[in-house]
Amino acid sequence: MSGHLLISTSCGLGFTIAAVGAWLRLGRPSRRPVVPVNFLAILVTLLTVAYLLNSSLRNGLFETFQNEHGSALVLALLLALVGIGTHRSASLRGLDVFLFGLAAIVGWVSLGLRPQTAGGVMQHSWFVSHVLALAISLACFAISASAGAAYLLIHRLLRHKQPSVLLGRMASLEALERFGRWSLLIGFPMFTYGLLTGICGLAHRVAPGETLSVTDPMVAYSLAAFVLYAAMVGCVWFVPRIRGRLAAALAIVGVAAILAGFVLVELVASVHR
Repeated sequence: MSGHLLISTSCGLGFTIAAVGAWLRLGRPSRRPVVPVNFLAILVTLLTVAYLLNSSLRNGLFETFQNEHGSALVLALLLALVGIGTHRSASLRGLDVFLFGLAAIVGWVSLGLRPQTAGGVMQHSWFVSHVLALAISLACFAISASAGAAYLLIHRLLRHKQPSVLLGRMASLEALERFGRWSLLIGFPMFTYGLLTGICGLAHRVAPGETLSVTDPMVAYSLAAFVLYAAMVGCVWFVPRIRGRLAAALAIVGVAAILAGFVLVELVASVHR
């Protein structure tokens, strides 16, 4: 098995087991953990870092981060690091289940991504900052959506007065809402920078004498995603009525819309490849 397949499998399998272990820990907090979640997550994280460092030394820093596989590993790594932090935080209990789960999904998805570099704009060194900025902002998106999902789960249990081992063992609604709100705010400037550098890169690829049109699928998506994200941040932070369940649902729907739009555009916008 080649190196990129091995590390992707390690990420997918390792973070899946970590997510299951974190979930089981919620049901038996005072007992010996079934799975050493922190140890396993840290081990897989270190393996991923080692792979990226080795790839950087062998192929160069730019080559490592100028492909979809490297970008996916960075995203999984960021989600796992936040998951490790929330696993050790008493005020954010339970959020690690969602974060390790998302890191596992990204790890499995990276199996289908090849560590090869596209041509054109991808060859410029500035593209590394574009990739890293979008990876960080996407991680913040996912963290906010995870906090929103956890909020809705706990709120539903409390509202319907359903007996569950989760009540009293997961983070409070206030902590989840605050964590999700700050994640959105932190990711916004990174998202803005990533989109601006991406549009500049697309403009450089346009043939001499032509201009980059706003009807281009990737440009239209970038503008729509920016407006949507800005609206999400503005509503969650400055509209008093958008709190609690509404803010949590807005974060989930917004992230889903941005991801769905990106996948759709990737399928039709050959200029971005």
